[in-house]
Amino acid sequence: MTRKTSRAILIAATTLLGALPATAAERYHGFQGEGPGYIPFLDSREQRLQPLADQLAAVEALSAVVRWNRHGTPKTLFKRGAFLSGPSAAAPDQVARSFLLQHADLFGLTTAMINAMEVLRVSPLHESPDYARMLRGEAVDSDNVPHVVLLRQMWDGVPAGGRDGLVSVGVARDGRVAFVGSTLSRETQLGGSVVLSMVDALLAGASDVDMNLGVLELLPSKASTLIDSFNTFTSSLLEDVQRVRLRALPIPGQGVRRVFEVTLLDSSHERGHPQAFIIHLDAETGRIWLRDNAVQHLHDPAEPEAYPAKASYGQISGATSEGGCGELHSLSVDEGNALMQITVTAVDLADITMNLYYDGQIVASQDLLTSPEVLLYQPAGGIVAGDYQLEVCPYEAADAPASSYVGFYSATPGAPVALPGSSSPAWKVFPNSPVPARFGPPDAVVGDDTRETWCWDVATGDLDDSDVARDPASCDRLELSNVSSRLPWDAHAPLGVPTFTTQGNNALTAVSNVNFVAPDTVVLRPIALDRTYDFEFTNAWYDSACSPLAFLDPTLNFNDFEAATVNLFAMHNRMHDWSYLLGWTEVNSNLQLDNFGLTGVLRQNDPEIGSSQAGRVTINGRDNANQLTLQDGIPGITNQYLWQALPASIYPAGCVDGAYDMVIIAHEYTHATSNRMTGGPDASLGGGHASAMGEAWSDLAGIEYVQGYGMAPVGEESPYAAAIYSTGDPQAGIRNYGIDQSPLKFSDFDYDGNGAGSPHANSEIWGAAMYQVRQRLIDKYAAQYPFEDLERQIDCADGKYNSTSCPGNRRWIQLMYDGLLLQPASPTMLDARDAIIAADLLRYDGANQFELWDAFAYSGMGEQAVAASVDDFDTVPDFASPLRNDNAQITFKVVGSDGSTPLASIYTGHYEARVTPTADTNPDSELGDSMSYVPGDYTFLVQAPGYGHHRFQRSFQAGQSGTVTFTIRPNLAALARGAVATGDGDSDEDLLALIDETEATNWSSSDGTGTASEGKGEGAFVEGRQVTVQLSERSVLRDVNVSALLNAQNRYTALRSFDLLTCDASVADCSSEAGFTPWYASADDAFNGRFLRPKSPHLLLRAFDVPEATATHVRLVVRDSQCTGGPDFQREANPSGDPTNDPDCDTGFNLQLTALGLTELALPTDNAQIVRIAELQVFGEKLAADSGELRNPDQAGVSAPVDAEEPLPDSTPPASAPLDQRGGSMGVLMLLLGLPLILRRRRR
Repeated sequence: MTRKTSRAILIAATTLLGALPATAAERYHGFQGEGPGYIPFLDSREQRLQPLADQLAAVEALSAVVRWNRHGTPKTLFKRGAFLSGPSAAAPDQVARSFLLQHADLFGLTTAMINAMEVLRVSPLHESPDYARMLRGEAVDSDNVPHVVLLRQMWDGVPAGGRDGLVSVGVARDGRVAFVGSTLSRETQLGGSVVLSMVDALLAGASDVDMNLGVLELLPSKASTLIDSFNTFTSSLLEDVQRVRLRALPIPGQGVRRVFEVTLLDSSHERGHPQAFIIHLDAETGRIWLRDNAVQHLHDPAEPEAYPAKASYGQISGATSEGGCGELHSLSVDEGNALMQITVTAVDLADITMNLYYDGQIVASQDLLTSPEVLLYQPAGGIVAGDYQLEVCPYEAADAPASSYVGFYSATPGAPVALPGSSSPAWKVFPNSPVPARFGPPDAVVGDDTRETWCWDVATGDLDDSDVARDPASCDRLELSNVSSRLPWDAHAPLGVPTFTTQGNNALTAVSNVNFVAPDTVVLRPIALDRTYDFEFTNAWYDSACSPLAFLDPTLNFNDFEAATVNLFAMHNRMHDWSYLLGWTEVNSNLQLDNFGLTGVLRQNDPEIGSSQAGRVTINGRDNANQLTLQDGIPGITNQYLWQALPASIYPAGCVDGAYDMVIIAHEYTHATSNRMTGGPDASLGGGHASAMGEAWSDLAGIEYVQGYGMAPVGEESPYAAAIYSTGDPQAGIRNYGIDQSPLKFSDFDYDGNGAGSPHANSEIWGAAMYQVRQRLIDKYAAQYPFEDLERQIDCADGKYNSTSCPGNRRWIQLMYDGLLLQPASPTMLDARDAIIAADLLRYDGANQFELWDAFAYSGMGEQAVAASVDDFDTVPDFASPLRNDNAQITFKVVGSDGSTPLASIYTGHYEARVTPTADTNPDSELGDSMSYVPGDYTFLVQAPGYGHHRFQRSFQAGQSGTVTFTIRPNLAALARGAVATGDGDSDEDLLALIDETEATNWSSSDGTGTASEGKGEGAFVEGRQVTVQLSERSVLRDVNVSALLNAQNRYTALRSFDLLTCDASVADCSSEAGFTPWYASADDAFNGRFLRPKSPHLLLRAFDVPEATATHVRLVVRDSQCTGGPDFQREANPSGDPTNDPDCDTGFNLQLTALGLTELALPTDNAQIVRIAELQVFGEKLAADSGELRNPDQAGVSAPVDAEEPLPDSTPPASAPLDQRGGSMGVLMLLLGLPLILRRRRR
């Protein structure tokens, strides 16, 4: 813990070039957690139980729709557009338990098991204005609202652990049950004994994640006897408290085991990133059953109460002496007071301590290691009236300089909200972001201070000296005062006394130099004694070109740390207030220091701890943001990083600070929301689908917040993308696509080879589906509540109207939050779909069922879609709505232009590699050649061995029925047709991969020795590398497809530009260079990767418009890779004021990455020597042997009926490379080798 500002600066100076442990190379998280060191989710329970016959019969008798969980009980249970039970006048929790008892056979449970269940929470689904009315003590418009009831299983008094043993029940206004989501277990007996000690459990869990705890010491706790309380331990090696408690974990097929739930935190910077894990290990054997990585890598105000008549209060000011304490201050306290609060701030931010005396004796002392210091004195029986004395001393008094301080004290019988004579607070903030580079407003300049002053209270009449409200002329927006927070953001709860800094009931925010789990520079927290947080913004990080000296330069405000910290603090509070009105309340496990008596004591004391410029003096504190979400009652922790170009790694638009990017801030905050609301208070997202949706929900909340308040766009960027300011990509932000432009469907899991298995790429599938839902609801209600009505949008976002009196996007976001409460723990996308549809039934009486099903079906999540588990990425799509009797009924037919009938795979969407086909034309396949579609526009990718990839667009109308025929041409460069590839490359297999008709493999050349690029310097390391393909036959060539899509390889090694040459062996010697003539030169940005980094849409297979040529051989010659040819990846585009970092992709370096042992990133020259290509496909017509005539003259010039695709703005290939053909299949090589072609089969 840093005690003094001067010491903090010294640490910053000495850490800039300090060597980091070499072992960190193996532990490096990488961008978005995609590095080798990210420890993934683990569930080692192998068995999956099937439902029993009695259960299946009970479901059939109920006429319900069910999906089963791993324990053989319903994961989701509902009826389409109807309820599962009749009305009931009982309380919601009684309705839920009664439903389970009535259908015990369906759930496979005994009556005793159901009666033993604990009620975890009962969540009313109020409309936003009623939340505000309740908090003000007013009558609500309606107290007859739907509820979501959450129950937890118990075995012998031990509660279920992790995500298991939970059931959520949606109860309608009239007591009917609409939906059940569960992870219930049929197991009845608790087994296993407690052999390990708690220390053993902590050490075993730490060993699993390579964490050294040293010596552990138990901390005393008054709450340790409560069922949900933790036993807490200090570690001799880590600053963080480690936690453990006993739980019961059902193991399918093995009963229920006693387990220890271990919660580990590591705030050291040895690994260069945060470490937080929740591990469930066997209390008898120590086996790790579950492991979660808890790091996610983005009205009318209430009248303030006056102080009670008996309250005592006053101001304090003075100075400590050099090496000693200050004078004694007299504090007079009247009778009848119960609590005294003293707040003192050192003007120079020095660390101070306080002693409170009565009758010459110290009765209270305080040292929080912070400035301001806050002392609370609350003796049993109340405060004795009389005169007290306060002494303020410096920490380490012997050598401390004199320091001035100011403060105040109060003694009250109750909880005051406003101190007489004090001003209400105001914060100067960027509503969305600063002016972005390259795409800001035409009249704006990067670095302009476009912040607004947001005031807590704004006066409505004439001001006088007694007013605490702000002059409207000094405030830029409507007042912030709201009952979601109850108190000003900078006030202590429950007293409401100001902290004069970025600390309050909802959030605690400060700079963190090296620590990623809590701010390590508490003295570098901005102080505003007048509560006007308007610190100067100089754009220091940008203007200094990422110079580390900015942290030490007072003329740059130490890198504008005060403005950044204030912005982050204010935006965390904004997200708290906005989310509260959507249902993320104390009952639903929000982030607050004090829950105002609405929950038990174990579920408070957890504000959002925010680190601005997190880890800023280390290279690990760059180009990211993350959220650590642990169990209810443990603070949320978030890190906002500085952004800086790093060689062959990442290239943001200049040096920017993530603490100013509201969508990133909202993204990270919403990770806590989705984890806490889903399945209970103990962080209940986990697994592939759930983690992906967690990223999407976070993007969506951020986008909705800035759009709802009219804060987006800032300039000319898309309002439908996340992290645009930080990343510099004006259309897609940090993702591959903006949600409004995404082509992704439910069949596209792992479409991004570089992000395969990562929740970030897969999140875009859910984001695209949610955009469809949102847009359909916007369109439905546009006539009465137009989306463009900004005044109504702001009032709706502030909770002044019911969602039914708002544009459709407010209804959509409300359903999204309701769905979080309803869905089971570890949901698949289909579970989440069902929860949202059920939420509409509960809240809106099913008014939007048709639109919801249409939207989900368009995204491939129709009722017959299949996901076998939360980790199933081989999903089966369905594009039909169960509410329509006019889905388009389509049969696909694929014919070759050469008269053949290819066995083709048909994909709905843009991708082929690693994704699931929709249909095929193989008569022996179970997949089939037919599919139903809701009306809409679709893109299809058709692939067949020997025919390459062809893309088509088709529009389907309601009631349409018929055959859609795709005509495709032979791929003359296909391995399946006997084409042969020779030339440069790392292996013969790499050469085959270039012509195997799938983007799942690629050709690679990593060594220039013996190639045309040997000896070439910067910008030309790969120039001249080449592959020659002998075509299957002499042909007239008309079109070429090339792909640069990679598969878990460095994106900067992908092809960027190339030349094509041809040779006709009938007239030239194709074994010599002289036999080849130039045919086509691609644009320099044929594969146009740019800021932030090359992305999948930049590298996807595309067609090139080549001139007609006759040839037997085609040669592809590399001009540039992304690294050597991308202008955004060179030092000229990324000026660097950091002497340890040259971001040039060809020849740059980073000394801190070198110290980490990450030579691949530290020495990009290694990557600059590598070039990779996924596919080369050549189309044309064969010539008759020994003749210049076409073999099939009737087919001359025939091409696949490819409809031109509308280019995705600034995130797809340039006009020189129209997107009209893409994709492939792994089956080609199998056919060539005589192996059976195995197509993915649809599970029925």
